[in-house]
Formats: sequence, C-alpha cells, structure tokens
Amino acid sequence: MATRDIVDALVALAPALPWYQRSEPLLPDFMGGHANAIVIGPQGLETRKDAIVGVTLMAPNVEYPGHHHPPQELYIALSDGEWRQKDSRWQAPGLGGLVYNPPNVPHSMRAGSKPLLAIWCFWDSVNSALATP
Repeated sequence: MATRDIVDALVALAPALPWYQRSEPLLPDFMGGHANAIVIGPQGLETRKDAIVGVTLMAPNVEYPGHHHPPQELYIALSDGEWRQKDSRWQAPGLGGLVYNPPNVPHSMRAGSKPLLAIWCFWDSVNSALATP
C-alpha cells in the first residue's frame, strides 16, 4: 500500500480515533502542537492486549521530547520529519521510512517546516507502555 493510501485511511479514521496529548506542562509549544491516538490496542478502535498501533501528528517546528519505554517501537514516517536516539544526530528516514527504537532507548522526533505524521507500533511489554502513553 502506498504511503498516500495510508494517510488517506488515517484521515477517514481521524474523527473516530481516541486522541490525547502527552502531558508536558513546561513545554507549552509541544502541548499545543501535538496529538496522539491509539488505533489498535487496549484503548483503540480494535481492542488488543499484545500490541499497540498508534498515530502521532505534530505541528510544524514542534519537537516531541525525549522519552523511553520498555516496549520496542517501530515508526513509519508518513511525512517529512527527523528522529534520533540518545544524543545522536537527527536523521530523516524519508517518506515511508522506518525508525526502530529498542527497549528503553531514549528517543525523540521533530517536525520541520511542515507537520509530522507518523504511525508507531509497540509490542512486547505493552502493558507497561499503557501507564505512560
């Protein structure tokens, strides 16, 4: 399936998704410039306990703060954006590119001059990920 087809499917699903924001009160630009939703998982449109598939949308020039979690994670970049792990250089995976985060590795992402849209997937240790979406 082409990246554009995935984006179109997410646009159609968007009104039904359970959108939420990660709380970062000391980062008002981030708080006002991002939204996450779980598509598949305990709180998603399809209920599962062994995996979580979500989506993140960020406004231009917004950085998702560094964080880490026990489950390994895979991102699919549906727009331009940059990712990094630990204190490494920012990397742009390109449209449709993949970013893998091993368990408990600090990571972050940021939008450039255009919004960032990405799908993310957790598996293994999923229950611990639910405590801090």
